[in-house]
Amino acid sequence: MAEDVVQDVFSTFWNKGRQMNPDTPLAAYLYRLTRNRILNLISHTKVEQHYLENLKQVVQSTGPSPDQLYIERELFDQIEKEIENLPDKMRRVFEMSRKEFKSNQQIADELNISQQTVKNQISKALRVLRGGLGNKLDLFLFFF
Repeated sequence: MAEDVVQDVFSTFWNKGRQMNPDTPLAAYLYRLTRNRILNLISHTKVEQHYLENLKQVVQSTGPSPDQLYIERELFDQIEKEIENLPDKMRRVFEMSRKEFKSNQQIADELNISQQTVKNQISKALRVLRGGLGNKLDLFLFFF
């Protein structure tokens, strides 16, 4: 920034030097010109920082866009449809895991099955869901 100020001062001096009062000392003229350029730069920097802070607050205070909400809702509906298409036992295990936040051990105890069966059912359900959703999930994750 200092180099830019010096270059700007000398460009101004080159362009307006002939208009300068010959009685004014050169050092004082260059000093005043440099000081004014620096003050202008500081003022401009403060305005930029203020603008960026306001922009940051606006971005943080606004919620998701209507497009984003619509896409999220569509994806949620599609996922729910795919979950409904799972076989009954697989759907029950998957919902207990993902919606009720139960551990594999809790699910196994409640349904009287082994933990390995619970793991297998969840893995198969995720594979089926990924296959059913195809590129939609990847597309959602790409944009959001």
